[in-house]
Amino acid sequence: MVRGWIAYYGQYTRSALYPLARYINQTLAIWLKRKYKRFHHRLGRARLFLERIARENRRLFVHWQLGDGGKLA
Repeated sequence: MVRGWIAYYGQYTRSALYPLARYINQTLAIWLKRKYKRFHHRLGRARLFLERIARENRRLFVHWQLGDGGKLA
């Protein structure tokens, strides 16, 4: 679904996709907090963990290929 949004909206207003990518990354960080005990009270650590994963494997999620480098807002 995200790939379709990027393909459609990316042609017209690519800058509108960055808030969507930040939202997806934030949702992933919150999921990490719930899934793994070591991130339970540590949203910052979950974000850093996701940034490292994004740098190592940018093809894991399609929104990481936008050129943001996996940075979380």
